[in-house]
Amino acid sequence: MGKHIRVFMPYILPGLGILSLAVFGALTQNIYFLYALIIGVCVVVGLVAFDKFSEKHYPYLLFAIGLALLYQTTLMSAGLVGTDIHTEYYFYQLSASNGWDPSQTHAYNSCIGTVIIAPFIAKVLHIDGVWVFKAIYPFLFSFVPVLLYYVFRKQVGAKMAFLATFFFLIVPTWSLEMIGLPRQMLAELMLALCLFFIVVSRWRLQITIPLILVCAILGLLFHYAMGSIIIIYLVFGAAFLLLFKRRTLPVKWLSLVAVIVLIVGFGYYGLVGQGFPLYDWSDNLKAQVLRIMPKAEVPTSTEGVTLPGASSTSLFAGQEPLVQTALGLDLLEASPDGKAFRVLQFLTQGCIVLGCGYLVWNRKKYSPEFLAFAGVSAVLIGACIFIPGFSAMLNVSRFYHIALFLLAPALVLGGKVIFRNLKILTLCLLIPYFLFTSGCVFEAIKVKDISYVNIPYSIALSHERVEVGGVFTKNDMMARDWAVDHASGPIYADVYGVLLLAEKMPITLNASWTGWDTNYLLLSSLGVPDGAYIFLRERNEQRHEITIMPENPTGSVTGMRVTYGYSGFGLDKMLVGRAIIHREGDAVIYGKRRA
Repeated sequence: MGKHIRVFMPYILPGLGILSLAVFGALTQNIYFLYALIIGVCVVVGLVAFDKFSEKHYPYLLFAIGLALLYQTTLMSAGLVGTDIHTEYYFYQLSASNGWDPSQTHAYNSCIGTVIIAPFIAKVLHIDGVWVFKAIYPFLFSFVPVLLYYVFRKQVGAKMAFLATFFFLIVPTWSLEMIGLPRQMLAELMLALCLFFIVVSRWRLQITIPLILVCAILGLLFHYAMGSIIIIYLVFGAAFLLLFKRRTLPVKWLSLVAVIVLIVGFGYYGLVGQGFPLYDWSDNLKAQVLRIMPKAEVPTSTEGVTLPGASSTSLFAGQEPLVQTALGLDLLEASPDGKAFRVLQFLTQGCIVLGCGYLVWNRKKYSPEFLAFAGVSAVLIGACIFIPGFSAMLNVSRFYHIALFLLAPALVLGGKVIFRNLKILTLCLLIPYFLFTSGCVFEAIKVKDISYVNIPYSIALSHERVEVGGVFTKNDMMARDWAVDHASGPIYADVYGVLLLAEKMPITLNASWTGWDTNYLLLSSLGVPDGAYIFLRERNEQRHEITIMPENPTGSVTGMRVTYGYSGFGLDKMLVGRAIIHREGDAVIYGKRRA
């Protein structure tokens, strides 16, 4: 036993060092640990490119890098960090306290990882449920890059598989968005397992097919949107497999899995939440059909944003900002650092396109199953680009992230053609790209404006200087708890205050599901009703600033925020006639306006 431990330890030590820097940096909120983390990752990846690590290190390194990029943010706050995660936590608490009520009309209430598994884990381990979302789910999610590494290694070899998986990890979605999406973390783990069983495993069909089926159903139950994507992969993957003669997985069995998953999905989501997720899917489908159908008459005026280099009737004029960025339509408007990032982004996209061509041209060298599912990823990306509004169903950054489950090796294949060898590709593209996507460049040059898509930031690195994420104090949370228990009217707050309120405030939905009622609302420059309360976090009061989402008629506002001073926003006038009725440190609750 001791001999095995001595053999095992050298493989995990480099990754353990990287992970330790992330944990210490998060818990102490010391950015120098996080700068050391970024430098350490760059050094490790460079050493891999120059063959200084054994292949046996690769899975451990990828797991550690993936988990470090998550933990540097998830462990840093007294509470949860992210967006959707706060509402997920609300439903977790309902289930943990009273048992799961499947009749609750909300899509998050249908996610079994939130309402069944999280309460079970918290009870068995005797821990606060917050830690299930902050630590345990990110830990499980970090097995995704390990599984993808084995899928890629079967196609392109160990070193190229490592670099491809590293690229998958450093696309900003991993460290910026996934931290706040526990339900998608679990569903993506199931998708990765499905791909592993389909592409890598060579077990008997009696074992492989049930495993694929179980993982696909679990992915569906973990996240309604990911469930539809898993079904798309299974259906289109089976169809594309018909183009290959040397396939090892029978199409009929894969098709049967897709049919069973579809039936389970309609049955489950038709019952849970009074069928709301199915209504949501059907509404999205109708919206896409209406977008694609030709209009009966041309409107005399068009509202919205006209893109640079495109008229308001352009094919891409209605796309969300990140689609426009990916296509280079905002290049002229970008700052110099934004232009530099776009050049790197275009290079990665060019490498992927070239790599896809390489895969098709040399298709006999690769697994038919891998090629078929890679084709599905390409179709999803094409739909995001050419079908207006399609990307907004999940947002384009998450579609791109999911597409890289199969397309990441194309970057390395195409990059090798352009840069001639993996060392140059790593030094000239992957590491510089990581310096941008890690938020290192954003923080180094002290960027402040995140009201539009420019360059990626890091919540962990920049939250003290710029309000780029909801990092809450214990006083914030205690003031919130008091407001929830004592307020007799709606509570107004800035965007992060609203997220914090969402963890505790009762959610009441109207019959047609058009949104929340008036329990908690976002501050508006139009003012606050006299009978409402105002919740201001410690950061708000210490800096006399509030942060809201910018108005954006083109679609997703993922990651975009605008910070205003009290006077510039008009909040100082809204506070006139209101007294502070509760204080926790610098976090305060303002009462109703006095007559």
